[in-house]
Amino acid sequence: MAKKIIWTFEARKRYKHIIDFLLTDWSEKQAVDFTKIIDRKLYTLARFPSLGIRSKKDPQIRQLLVTKHNRLLYEIRGDKIYLLDIHDTRQAKNRKKKRNRKVLFTKQLSPC
Repeated sequence: MAKKIIWTFEARKRYKHIIDFLLTDWSEKQAVDFTKIIDRKLYTLARFPSLGIRSKKDPQIRQLLVTKHNRLLYEIRGDKIYLLDIHDTRQAKNRKKKRNRKVLFTKQLSPC
């Protein structure tokens, strides 16, 4: 049974930022392609929640590579998967990040 995907405020904010960046600095095609990749990854993740690698710092948090430049941080709680952040792998490692786990909205995924 597929789990429900829930976006946190931080994850939604990062996602929108990436889309805006792609639309501004690249092309609409790149933004659409990224959106399709995210949708496919979330569809798979909902069905196979343990797919991501456990974080070394916090084993409750898992990481899933989305593209070579982005990975998705998420947490499994019961029958829900909370998307915590989309991390740019090119960021400086010493950058401090705040995680606001406030839930912004829930996205129900439908089969492709």
